[in-house]
Amino acid sequence: MTQGEQNMLEGLRGLGLTPQIPEDEFVVFSWEVELGPLVGEGIELGFKVPPDFGLSAPGGLLVRPHLLPFNTEGNEHPLSGVHPASVPGVADDSWQYWSRPHPNWAATDRSVNALLAHVRHLFDTLPSDLRLPYAA
Repeated sequence: MTQGEQNMLEGLRGLGLTPQIPEDEFVVFSWEVELGPLVGEGIELGFKVPPDFGLSAPGGLLVRPHLLPFNTEGNEHPLSGVHPASVPGVADDSWQYWSRPHPNWAATDRSVNALLAHVRHLFDTLPSDLRLPYAA
């Protein structure tokens, strides 16, 4: 386990979350959406954790179930930069990757709290008519 994974796990556990490591470099956990049109819904989030997490942020987030239509162009939130994804160790195609890197990681305290503040903002700015799960 890298120091980055250890930092991520400690930060998530410190917030009362129960992270799992389905495979090296990946962390997934159940999360209740706190803001936006899906407030109160339970989903799963995941990150490919950089080995130096803290110094570096994950490139984006993994989301299950599918919440947005796939659009692999760009990374403008909310409707682009949404890719089909798989999580090693999880044998299904129920994940999406949202290419939403933290916009100013260096200006934060580089913690799990800063990362989840970014995630909260993303969910708060989803389309108001979004429903769970996305149906094509």
